Amino acid sequence: MPDIILPAHLDNENEQARAVYARYGAATYAASLLEVEFIHVLATIEQQRAAANGRPLRQDPWEKRYANGTMGTFLDALKGKKLLDSHPGLAADLATALEARNHLAHHYWWQEIGDAFSRTGRAKMLSYLEEQRAFFDRLTTRCREDITLPLNPPAGTHRQLPDEDEQTREMYGHFGAAVYFADTLASGFICVLAGAEVKRAKAGKYRIDDPWDRMYADKKLTMGALLNGVKEGGHLTSHPDLTGPLDAALASRNELAHHFWVSRIEDSFSEAGRDRLIEDLERRRQAFEDVNNAVHERIAVPLMEALGVSRKHAEGIERGMRFREENKYGD
Repeated sequence: MPDIILPAHLDNENEQARAVYARYGAATYAASLLEVEFIHVLATIEQQRAAANGRPLRQDPWEKRYANGTMGTFLDALKGKKLLDSHPGLAADLATALEARNHLAHHYWWQEIGDAFSRTGRAKMLSYLEEQRAFFDRLTTRCREDITLPLNPPAGTHRQLPDEDEQTREMYGHFGAAVYFADTLASGFICVLAGAEVKRAKAGKYRIDDPWDRMYADKKLTMGALLNGVKEGGHLTSHPDLTGPLDAALASRNELAHHFWVSRIEDSFSEAGRDRLIEDLERRRQAFEDVNNAVHERIAVPLMEALGVSRKHAEGIERGMRFREENKYGD
């Protein structure tokens, strides 16, 4: 069994735990504003070159990039245009920002979840997430002042962090919760695949390393790869009705990780828009929870019982893990 598994949810009655969700949402939002700044630079250059050549644009260069591309591809485009060469240290800082953003999007909850169970651990999470948010914000300001503004971009393209009122914090928190519940589903896939490995090893009477630890530590492992493993392992053969909801969950998780804030950036600047985002994010969170519960009850639990791990035993293991993490810092 793994050292720590993602629980169904953090303690939603704990104000500090809710703050972790919100700080996560704020940090990822700030990273997306940096990505939006990349878009402004590239779109401004494209628009200006088209005007200089008297060539009409077939598609709005901003809309085109809002709909496609990632922070990594946009950063590569900036480097390709030599836009960072005259700004010492900026390319290295942006590469660090990309790495930090990818960690938040793909591995943060898996690797840091142990700290969520204690007051001291949550304080560490809050401190780290706020440091990341501030780092992204500083880089966005530097890119705008050093690169975007000298290009004389069209008016109305500047975007900055909105004032953090209660509704904005709620928006951030719903984003953090939605991504967390998506990663809980991915954690459920790991339990299925790891349990299947152990079952094969027992049948063949050979030893294997701990598949839970291996999968949780694999930084290249994605939710898509895990879902493919579940499908290829035949775990959905008796549950074909789960295929559609799981495919939809994967598409939703990928949108959250790569495009949500950028594509919905305009909604974040109005009260009505933030209400729409909150409603959308809660709908996604609930969908992740529902399909995760189905995977747990219909696939994971029977598999673990076949290995001799009863539901009661599994719950006891989780309680032991939580106790260890809750007392790690002596709170």
